[in-house]
Amino acid sequence: MRLAGKHDDFVELLPEALALLLGAEESEFSVQIPRAAGLDAVMHGAGNLFAVQVTSRASAAAVRDAAARLLDVIGKSDESPIPLVAVPYMGEVGRGICQDNAVNWLHFSGNGRIVAEGLRVNVQGRPSRYKASGRPENVWSQKRTTDQMASCSLARTVHPA
Repeated sequence: MRLAGKHDDFVELLPEALALLLGAEESEFSVQIPRAAGLDAVMHGAGNLFAVQVTSRASAAAVRDAAARLLDVIGKSDESPIPLVAVPYMGEVGRGICQDNAVNWLHFSGNGRIVAEGLRVNVQGRPSRYKASGRPENVWSQKRTTDQMASCSLARTVHPA
């Protein structure tokens, strides 16, 4: 199953993903969408308050922007929620950006890192549930080009009779 959809679809996946990461029941989490605050969601659950910024892309720029937005909003808040960036898949660069900015992260396959007062969770290695399968969409991608060259060289092989 490939994860594709609107931003609000990603927000709906938050309770399931956070429950999977924390080993809790999804029903323990409530989600509020405070559009005026500049956050995508505020979640209560497992005895914690989370300020969540969702991005549909895990590019360095998207993760950096989400982390900056979270820190800006939390800096103006009276409360101390746990900052959390949520993405469909978090790569090595994104994890580094989050760690450098003291922002926690999760991706929708149950991997994530949350370090806060009284909470330390670091789960990595679960395979992506939303990985695209099949051939690359780009005709000129490395895999496709290599496959095409291999089939061309096989077709030219002459076998003596």
